[in-house]
Formats: sequence, C-alpha cells, structure tokens
Amino acid sequence: MSDFNAFNKFKGLLHREHFENINSGNFLPPYCVCTDPSNMCNQNCVYCNSNQYRRKSPGVMTKKHLLSLVSFFKDWGIQSTIIEGGGEPLINTNTMCFIDQCQMYDIEVGIITNGVLINNSMINSLSGIRFIGISFDASNKKTYKAIRGTDDFNAVVGNVTELNKHKKSVDVNLKMLIQEHNYTEIYDFAKLAKEMGCNGAHIKPVAYENLPIKKYDLSQHTKEINEGILKAKELESNTFEVHAVMYKFGDTLEHKVKFNKCTSTPIGGVFGADGNFWLCYNMRGINGFKLGSHNPDPYNIKRLWGGNYHKSLINDIDIGKCMRCGLTGYNEISENCIKQDKLFWKFL
Repeated sequence: MSDFNAFNKFKGLLHREHFENINSGNFLPPYCVCTDPSNMCNQNCVYCNSNQYRRKSPGVMTKKHLLSLVSFFKDWGIQSTIIEGGGEPLINTNTMCFIDQCQMYDIEVGIITNGVLINNSMINSLSGIRFIGISFDASNKKTYKAIRGTDDFNAVVGNVTELNKHKKSVDVNLKMLIQEHNYTEIYDFAKLAKEMGCNGAHIKPVAYENLPIKKYDLSQHTKEINEGILKAKELESNTFEVHAVMYKFGDTLEHKVKFNKCTSTPIGGVFGADGNFWLCYNMRGINGFKLGSHNPDPYNIKRLWGGNYHKSLINDIDIGKCMRCGLTGYNEISENCIKQDKLFWKFL
C-alpha cells in the first residue's frame, strides 16, 4: 500500500494553518464536517455506538434544511463533507438532492453507508463523489447477520458490484470493524471486496470501550488478526489496496492515547440530524460536546464558532473519559508538529 493514501494521519499537516490558528485561539472555519441526514437505521449492528443517541433523537433532516446547509457550507468556506450518521443516510430520501447540490457548489463529498438502499437511480450521483465507505464487516451471510442483524448480505454485494461497474472518480472501500465474530475472516473479506470491484478494503478493530454491550478481549487474537492483515495485503494491486488502520491502537489493540489534550476538534464537527452541532463525530449526543443548534439557522454555529463558550467546551474535554479517539492522529500532529517542532519542518 502506498504511503499516500486517505488513511494517513499526516495529511493533517496539509492544514497546518488551521492548527496554528487553533493554538493561537483564532479558529478558522472547519475544513471538513460530517452531515447526518438521518438518525434512523435499517440495521441493528451489535457494535453501534449511536444506538442510545438515535433512540433519544430519531428523525431525518428536511430537504429544505439540507439544501440550506449546502449554501451555508459554501459561504463559510467548508471544503468537504462526510455524509454518515447517526443512522443510515440513504434512509433519508433527500440525501441524493444534498449530494447533487454539494457537487454544484464544488463541495467535495464522501459517504458512509451500509449499502442496502443503493439503487440504479443513485448510481450516477454516487459515482462522481470522492469516496464511498460501505460498512459491511463480513465475508459470508452467517457472519453478516450475526453482526448486522439482517439478511442483506447478497443484496449489498449486488448493489456494490453494480455501483463499481459504473463508477467514475469515486473511490469505493468495503469496511470491516474487527470483532469477535469476524477476526478469522480478514483475508476472505478483502478477497470479496476485490471481487466486487472495490478500490480497497478498510480494516480496523471495533472500539469495544465505546459500547454499552459486554466487552470482548480482542487482544487474545492479536496474532491471528495481524496474520490475517498480512495475508490480505497479498491481494493488493495497482487498483486495489488493503488499508489496515492500526495506529490508533496499542500492540494488543488497547485504547491508546499519545497526546495530552484534545484541541483539534475545530478542524471539523457534526451537523446532526437532531438539529445540533456536535464538536466530535465520536461524541454525538454526549453532554459537553454540543456547541449549539443549526436548525433552522445554520449561521448560529458560525456566530458561536471560536467564542468563549466554544473554547470552554474544548478546554473541558477530559480525554480519559472520551471514547476511542477518531482525532488521535490530528491531536498528535498538533502537539508534536505545531506546538513543538519535532519535525524541524523548515529544514530539508
């Protein structure tokens, strides 16, 4: 796999100006935000970390509000958005209009979906966006149902295979969260992704500490997992890569924090389907992470951005109480490359 890939944490250095301004207390607009069109879902995954949030705040965004967000993103200077959830974004029938409008405004789009609802009418719009992540997790129907709670295995394989036949610039990755049900299937999963015509397989351990369910000790399978990843990498070619995102975890897949303070949330954030803006995509619905309401007026977030309340929320983040950190790499960059010039960046 090339070092130049979407999962390399050092791409954060391309946004050095953002980190410098965060450290000086002068926040720039976020360059990438998550948009959750829906808090509804058509599956019941055992590892879902937003179950409680979705049950407390079910619903979908209206077409009017989704389109108002696009105008706001363009006006504020947001460069891209990841459509996810929350819930399954394609449950909201307005999601495709949102995608089309983003493309008209030159806002780059990626989407995370379970793929169940992808159909021929969506393929033209989806095939022109930047990336599609298909949350799939399994190499066979039995494992799929055990993890995702439905019998949609064959349907998704068919939908994604058809999408890949017609894709233009879009990068399609099949996604696996390694857990007790599938840790022996990593190679078979990657092989299936390649057979479906995907650009890659995206593999990382599930964050059991983020979940309200009984925890499972994946560390007892570290050897098998690493061997599965190495074997899967043998499938790589000029058109297919295996992305094993392991830098956020310790040697035995434990929760690893290699920074002292979470300061990087202002590079992004979440426009939730519940009408609230959340500082971190891993902390939707968690007290202390809500900046304010974006519905009906998205400009309310711009007014709050970088203010005393916003800064107090960030200052109060206790990384010892956070879920496994999706911004780990960016916090490490902020501390080691911006606050401390450990790369000696002005030198060859």
